[in-house]
Amino acid sequence: MALGKRIIGTGAGVEPPNMQVGYARYIGDGNSTQSITSGIGFKPDFTWIKADNGTDSHVIQDIHTVGSSYLSTSSISGITASTNNVISYDSGGFTVGSNLNHSGVAYQAIGIRASNVIESNTDGSGTTQVTACEGFSVVRYTGTPGWHQVGHGMGVTPNMVLIKNVTRAAQWNMFINDNGTMYRIPLDETSATVCCAGALGYWNDYEFQLVGNSDTQWNKTGDEYVAYCFAENPNACSVRYYTAASGNYGNVFNAGFSQQFTMFRRIDAGNKYAMFHRTRQNAGYYLEAQGNGIYNGGQSTASYFYGTSFSLSSGYNVGIYSAIGGRYFQISLGKPV
Repeated sequence: MALGKRIIGTGAGVEPPNMQVGYARYIGDGNSTQSITSGIGFKPDFTWIKADNGTDSHVIQDIHTVGSSYLSTSSISGITASTNNVISYDSGGFTVGSNLNHSGVAYQAIGIRASNVIESNTDGSGTTQVTACEGFSVVRYTGTPGWHQVGHGMGVTPNMVLIKNVTRAAQWNMFINDNGTMYRIPLDETSATVCCAGALGYWNDYEFQLVGNSDTQWNKTGDEYVAYCFAENPNACSVRYYTAASGNYGNVFNAGFSQQFTMFRRIDAGNKYAMFHRTRQNAGYYLEAQGNGIYNGGQSTASYFYGTSFSLSSGYNVGIYSAIGGRYFQISLGKPV
């Protein structure tokens, strides 16, 4: 690890920019472009968009790929060229092209701002290209032989890292740390969680370490990768782990900020990634990170965002968030109150 702390976009010892999260639900107008500003209000570095009444793929773009290409959590494909998804990040939001603007289709969109600047980071064993703030970073790195320390630039320890090979088809992986045990969970499927000892060695305020087995999914020599790193932030990001028990199906979660989005995944068994958005609460609808459709679980999966809290309908044993004895991970994103 490089000596000294370097936070992207700031001088030594200077606080990084604050993480900002915006959320919009917009209706496609069928035109070649549409500007989306309501609910965002800043220039993002990352967007995740999904049609919530259609079967279009999830579309993830960032400061490196906006206007040119995208990734999808419902596919293992490498980066896909396209100039018709999010075509630009703008001062008050972003502009979508025709692929994300079908007439009458409703879209759920998350935007995250880090620093709006791509800079080189040398905290790890090689140089990474990073856009970071205290709570979120977009990291581009190249796979190398042997153990690889990847500088993430946040200045705080991650709580979740998503890694995807952008050079070729390879599985998405989500890395989490439950009370000192690190896990690797495929993001594009519902298979079981595995201990990540064979993939991620450790993480800290400066870097995360990838093991030296040259796996295509996270560290094949010469391949290009993106890592989306999330950390606890009092205004925008909160993470928790819990074991579901009889009587706690509602699982009220107070994050301390106005939650706009939350995602669950069971850790101790295979299951769905269930994604809930504030503007679709109470109806029993949720999206799945690994699927293209929108799912209606009925009242058993009705979600409730109120104040700084989030809960799910009580009285049901729903495997995606409350199978009795199941161990769960939950991440929530939102705005200051």
